[in-house]
Amino acid sequence: MTRQPLLLFIAVFCVKVLLFPAYFSTDFEVHRNWLAITQNRPLCEWYFDEGSLWTLDYPPFFAFFEKILSCFASFFDPKMTLLSSYDYVSFKALAYQRLTVALTDGLFFAATILTLDGLGDVSALVGALFVCCSPGFVFVDSIHFQYNGFLDGILVLAFFFARQDRPLLLMATFSALLFFKHIYVYALPAFFGYLLGFYCLNEFRLTWGGCGRLIGRGLVLLSVFALVAGAALGPFLFCSQPVLTQILRRLFPFQRGLTHAYWAPNFWALYNLADKLLSLGRPSGPSAHLAGGLVQTISHVVLPSVHSGTTLFLSFFMALPSVLLLVRGPWIVKRHPPSDQGRVRTWLLLLGAAQSSLSFFMFGWHVHEKAVLTALVPLSLMAVTEASPLILDTFSVLALCGTYSLWPLLHRPMERPILFGVTLTYFAALLWTSKRLRASSVRFLVAPAWARSLVRLVRRVILPLLCWTELARLAMELLVWLEPHQATFGPALRYLTRQAAHFRFTPLLLVSCVCAVGTTVSYVVLSAVCLGTCTSWRKAKRN
Repeated sequence: MTRQPLLLFIAVFCVKVLLFPAYFSTDFEVHRNWLAITQNRPLCEWYFDEGSLWTLDYPPFFAFFEKILSCFASFFDPKMTLLSSYDYVSFKALAYQRLTVALTDGLFFAATILTLDGLGDVSALVGALFVCCSPGFVFVDSIHFQYNGFLDGILVLAFFFARQDRPLLLMATFSALLFFKHIYVYALPAFFGYLLGFYCLNEFRLTWGGCGRLIGRGLVLLSVFALVAGAALGPFLFCSQPVLTQILRRLFPFQRGLTHAYWAPNFWALYNLADKLLSLGRPSGPSAHLAGGLVQTISHVVLPSVHSGTTLFLSFFMALPSVLLLVRGPWIVKRHPPSDQGRVRTWLLLLGAAQSSLSFFMFGWHVHEKAVLTALVPLSLMAVTEASPLILDTFSVLALCGTYSLWPLLHRPMERPILFGVTLTYFAALLWTSKRLRASSVRFLVAPAWARSLVRLVRRVILPLLCWTELARLAMELLVWLEPHQATFGPALRYLTRQAAHFRFTPLLLVSCVCAVGTTVSYVVLSAVCLGTCTSWRKAKRN
């Protein structure tokens, strides 16, 4: 068994090597420039350097990670670590950076196998394939270029410590993750609820001794966080410049606007669409122009404009079901025999993390479409182990919509076969496997009947809807491509190509809004499951 994970990782690694020459986004130059900054600039100037458009805007641990990578980069291509205001691309530089992504994915693979081993009936290797080799990671990491697999490996390691009932190691791991990439604050409410319920309030009694124990455990958790924060921020305290303030400015650029140039498939995509449709019926005045392909702050025309504080409040408020579930978690776990308590505890955290991450994805400020991976990771871990029809259906809907929403990232025709091939292979294998998965004999999820009916209905209609959306997108792209040659066409085709040129971003709008329906349903169902499971312990107690 010890050789099988290594052989499987080598096989997956070889497949990723075949993707080295594929398309890469500007994120490649972003990370190359960060290699150059950490290699050539003093520590105190890392977050002040503006020699390139691609400034360092990740937390300190990731900057230290780039510093380590920069020490080996010059052996591949000495020019890739030179500071410059223009993009630098060479095959050696591309190969090195893609190699670092593929190798650091080993942490994701190993942590997933450790977490899944014995958690469900499915083999840990099979489960690791479905979690680590999902199309989203192939598209975003191995082609588009990012390090999500490495970072999600740290997240899965935190889930492993939850399964082992080691809250302090979980606290240290998740705290370190926040200082690698701040997007994982999406899962913060869930981890807060878990540590509060399973560590601070576990066996709590309203006595002087109980209150003292609660305060003491809270101080222990704060001390662990302080140690991690000190390791991340401590080196910058000796700088003469206000580096900590500058780090905060880089990490939270609220001037970028509510939505990205390509709308993430969340609540705000539907909100923008509603404003756009309502503005078309106005007799005079401006119409909503929110999908022009630019990153900027744009006010709504008919509906109220949304501010960053509003999205922050909504994100935390909509994540409350995960907090309530995990605070009540110990009472839910105690209703099961000791042999099952570790699994139930892990599943509760996975469910809470998925709901919390999805709430921030749905209602957050300037959310990128790639952020859906933060919700897919815990939900996929739960789907392949707990394997109840409700969770499998919810995961299928979210995975389909989340994966398809990533397709526009790879816009070149050469990558289209990869998009189709990887997506169809993955979901065909998922469908075949899900029909053979046995739902866990441990029953703890409680959901209203309408939630089960809703997700079952959406699961049936979402795939045909996405297929029609893709056909419409391809037709629109074809008309836009034909626009320069319209003089050779007939009147009808000339009219269509001229109209298509005015709506060249409509295909992106269509993809975002159709996928937003699926993500919205997934969020509603997960929230209903969290609240239903959270309140079920009271009913059981009354009975």
